[in-house]
Amino acid sequence: MINELAVRLAMLLIAITITVMAIFIGLRFWINWHEFNQEIETAFENVSARIATSVNPTIWDIYKKSQNRKYSNEVANAILDAELKDPHLVAIKVYGNFGHLFMGKIKLPDGRSVDFDDKIFDEISPTVDRHLRYPIHLDQMTIGNVEIYFTEAPLRAKLLRNFLIDIAQTLVFGLVTVLFLFYALRKSLVKPLIALQTAKHAIESMSDGVAIMSPEGKILEVNNAFCQQTGYDIEDVFDKDLFMFKNTPEAESKIDEIWEQVKSNGIWAGEVETLRKNSSPYPAMLSFTTVHNEGGEIINRVLVIRDNTSEHRLQHSQRMETVGALAGGIAHDINNVLTPIMGWAELLSDDMSDEKTAKRGLQHILKGTERAKGMIDQIMNFSRMNKNTKPSIIDLKALILDSIGFIRATFPASLQIETNLSDAELKVFADPGKIEQVLINLYTNAMHAMEEKGGVLTISAKLETTEGTASHELPQVHIAVSDTGHGIPAEVLDSIFEPYFTTKGSGKGNGFGLSTSLGIINLMEGNLQVETTVGVGSTFHIRLPAIISDAKGDAETLVGNSFAAEEIQKATGQNPLQGLRVLLVDDEVDNLKLGENLLMRLGCQTECFADSREALAAFNTQPDQFDIVMTDQSMPFLQGDELTRAIRALSPTLPILVISGHDLPLVRQKYQGLDGISYIRKPFHIQDLKSAMIKLIATTRSLETQATH
Repeated sequence: MINELAVRLAMLLIAITITVMAIFIGLRFWINWHEFNQEIETAFENVSARIATSVNPTIWDIYKKSQNRKYSNEVANAILDAELKDPHLVAIKVYGNFGHLFMGKIKLPDGRSVDFDDKIFDEISPTVDRHLRYPIHLDQMTIGNVEIYFTEAPLRAKLLRNFLIDIAQTLVFGLVTVLFLFYALRKSLVKPLIALQTAKHAIESMSDGVAIMSPEGKILEVNNAFCQQTGYDIEDVFDKDLFMFKNTPEAESKIDEIWEQVKSNGIWAGEVETLRKNSSPYPAMLSFTTVHNEGGEIINRVLVIRDNTSEHRLQHSQRMETVGALAGGIAHDINNVLTPIMGWAELLSDDMSDEKTAKRGLQHILKGTERAKGMIDQIMNFSRMNKNTKPSIIDLKALILDSIGFIRATFPASLQIETNLSDAELKVFADPGKIEQVLINLYTNAMHAMEEKGGVLTISAKLETTEGTASHELPQVHIAVSDTGHGIPAEVLDSIFEPYFTTKGSGKGNGFGLSTSLGIINLMEGNLQVETTVGVGSTFHIRLPAIISDAKGDAETLVGNSFAAEEIQKATGQNPLQGLRVLLVDDEVDNLKLGENLLMRLGCQTECFADSREALAAFNTQPDQFDIVMTDQSMPFLQGDELTRAIRALSPTLPILVISGHDLPLVRQKYQGLDGISYIRKPFHIQDLKSAMIKLIATTRSLETQATH
């Protein structure tokens, strides 16, 4: 960039200098030409005057009075020779009225003079530029003429010489002037221009919008980022104040207040809510600074504007992650509280007869804990909504009901929720957290559309096939989310799936709900469409490829079939857990006491430890004294997975049942690479615990049998 400016400056100076030099040389040439003509005229006049006043009479007097013709001729020739020494004279001829030549001289190119001869004169005539004729008078009679022949060659040579000297002097002077001006301007002009151009390029390359303003606040210049962020071109804002931030009376008042602070303090920075030219809202971070000259006078104000939408999204995402982590932690703690409540209530209920009021009360306590457990399940689902879980085969009906249960508490009483779910199996291969995110986005949009007048949210799901030939029909699950809200106007319908677009007010949406939902559905090879009527409502249709199979779940899926233990017991005729030696580890004393009583009810022999280090020490002392280990995951000192790996180092096939109040998929990740592990989540029923233990022991024995064979 520096070289480019220097070259452009040098070319400009050369062009200017050449123009000035050409004018100067032309002027000098005109002056020299004028002087040349004047000198010629002067030379002719001098020669003519001399011939007229001296040569003619002298030659005639000598010729007339002299008796000695030879002497007269010699004197006359001497006079002519003397005249021919003038560089401007080429020949002189004296003759009578009747053409008789009296005398004459011609100057040869080598400078010698010879008598006038017509043949010689013809040879030198090309050098003759002018000639004059003067009459010879005698007593008022004209008796002859004197002709003189001139050449301009000496004066032309002088003119050319002066012209070349002028050109040389002008070129030298011009070169010196160009170099001097280039050096001076480069020092005084190019460096400031480079700094200015560098600053301009830097401002244009900024991702933040920049506006250069006058001290009074009139916009003088803006960069491209300013135009992109606000939607206004320089023609829209030039010589105007910050009208684009004065969309409402409140915003106008705030901007006026900000400007007063800028005028008094010189700087201000903060966030304002504003609208683009197309009326779409966005948060803008404004930063004002004041520019002073060397004398301390204010010459400009500079505004830097940043679209703060991404920061808001990041903050929202971080808040959601924090809320998710908090939800998981709270759910774990509540599960630890519910576990002894549910367990003891179940034990006490079994010990009482149906007639007693206490038993009915305990059953109500159990129902309450079941409801609390369901609510905690929803919190756990919410806490993993933002996790990058792997797709799996999921039951959409169960997922829809869970999502409705989660969102129902946030809906106002004026809104009703109705469901219409098909009896058919509705399974898809998808990420459950992502599908739930799509559904909650649609529920939230429906709530905002109906919050003024109330209405009905209807969620339906059914199995259908795509249109086409019978041999190529593909099954798909069709989910419809309908509301009776205000509908979507036609002028914005094409924009609702675009990022950043929202028709909601501040604080009610960031413009990413539908665009994110569309992206999720597209990635799952489905489609998302909308039908809407203004004043009637909107329906969003989700279609996903259906899974039609009896696919089996993960082998490590939570055991929840409370009838499994009963079926095994019926088949064997005995309690398979009778006499089982259990090492029980849990840092919660209440849970530890409950577990001891539950296992005792199941016929097990239990050794309990609230400290995982003591449990490991006891196992190291007598590793063959235990048939199964039951351990909590979250404990001080040694966590469940650390304790498990230490135990497995001594007994590689010992069955281990992990009990946790955390989300089980997250717990399983800590036990990767280990076999013979089963999981159960707090709180649980005694039959769930019994089924999990029986299935774990049966699976372990089967693996041992396969290994021996």
